[in-house]
Amino acid sequence: MIKVTIIIPVYNVENYIDRCLNSVIQQEYPFIDCILVNDFSTDKSLDILNLIIGNYKGDVNFTILNHPSNKGAAASRNLGIRHSETDYIYFLDSDDEIYPDTISNLVNRVEKFPDVDIVQGEMYCENKTLNKILSIKNKNFPNYTNDLEWLRNYFLLDIPVSPCNKLINLKFLKENKIYFEEGVVHEDILWRFNLARFVNSIAFTTRVGYKYNFNSDSVMASPENDIKRIDSQIYVIAYISSHLSSKFSYVENLSLLKQFHYAKLMDVLVENNKYRNSLLKEQIEIKLKDAELSTLFKISYLILSSDNFFKSFSWLWDKNMGVLFRIAKYKTRLALHKTNE
Repeated sequence: MIKVTIIIPVYNVENYIDRCLNSVIQQEYPFIDCILVNDFSTDKSLDILNLIIGNYKGDVNFTILNHPSNKGAAASRNLGIRHSETDYIYFLDSDDEIYPDTISNLVNRVEKFPDVDIVQGEMYCENKTLNKILSIKNKNFPNYTNDLEWLRNYFLLDIPVSPCNKLINLKFLKENKIYFEEGVVHEDILWRFNLARFVNSIAFTTRVGYKYNFNSDSVMASPENDIKRIDSQIYVIAYISSHLSSKFSYVENLSLLKQFHYAKLMDVLVENNKYRNSLLKEQIEIKLKDAELSTLFKISYLILSSDNFFKSFSWLWDKNMGVLFRIAKYKTRLALHKTNE
């Protein structure tokens, strides 16, 4: 029997939480704990939780934990991890939903590949752009792999960054002390960056199990948090840049370059464009001074530093990234071969 904990951070989602919670209640899989972390909600979210759970009589074991002040999704997820005592955990955002067979489908992969570190599921979002980013259906991933060369290359660059819709081995997380960076908007990126260094196996299922609902009131979408999102993105870039592994520096440098690219294209308010670009320029100048940076990486940063050049020669960016990825795979193979000698 494989037990699963679903961890749900809850903050001011009174318009969504009943739908989310009912999707957990409707799960076909019987061995589920659900930890809801109320992050000091000021609306009716907690009242709705208490009402639904108070009237519930079923297999899911619900626990509500309360933060004494608002600490953010990262702190809520960390609290959920620390209180979990099951075999696997599953992150679900409180404005999203899962399907009745979601957990049972993911657990089936664990039963087929015992003790797998992570099972990655398929997401659906009505927003076509987001759906393309979150979906794994057309990526030709294997059903399962413990090939370290594949994992070191593809996990950091191609696996969806969201921690949601991943069934994760709890022992694996706790033994490697993999937690979320608190106080940062883009904590998901850093979490995946740290996760990539330790993961030794992963399984996939392309059956849709998670419905991502775009919430215009969320921290990621809210204009009021524009500056915080920009500052967090720069923090993420600086963090990754200062924590590059000597063993897998090429693939991690490539993931960092993709992060620069994302930050440059990130939607921000017009009045904050100059602020975002000035911070990015500072970070790019720091990278260009790195004596160990290869010529192809320097070309990439020079392209990013020029708005006109970037717009006119986007094809060069794509071509260059393709070359860098092929080199990264070769470098990873060499690093792993050297480790095994």
